[in-house]
Amino acid sequence: MPCKLRIVAVVLAAGLSRRMGEKNKLLLKVDGRSLVKRVVDAFFEAGFSKVVVVTGHESERIERELAGAGVDFAHNPDFAVGMGGSIARGVATVDSSEWDGFAVCPGDLPWLDPIELGLLAEAFAAEKSSIAVAPDYGGRRGHPVLFSMESIGAMSGLK
Repeated sequence: MPCKLRIVAVVLAAGLSRRMGEKNKLLLKVDGRSLVKRVVDAFFEAGFSKVVVVTGHESERIERELAGAGVDFAHNPDFAVGMGGSIARGVATVDSSEWDGFAVCPGDLPWLDPIELGLLAEAFAAEKSSIAVAPDYGGRRGHPVLFSMESIGAMSGLK
């Protein structure tokens, strides 16, 4: 079910993966593809026409892993400070006049489902007055979160 709205996916791939020790979890393989590649592929399969991957830690390895995947890159040199700066770097690449919204998604969701992404985009389209739409499972909010362009100013100021 292709996404009918013009929504940019901002995939966060800048973190240190501290809990993984020396391994970068985004580059771990699940069914032959890295976690970050699986996330990128899910957005494209769902019909999103633009994916921006925000790099930081081991940016060269992430960019090599996604070479030829059709993504744009944004680099966050202050990636160790926290996720807010990475979100700000990613949304800074989004021209608000060209898009209806943007999705923010961590790059470590190996089971992100393109069909569910399409359903989330449909919910976003139906909730015209909402600033954000997020999936819910068992009463807990999850990822990705889709934001209206109204919120881009606030997001671009994150640290």
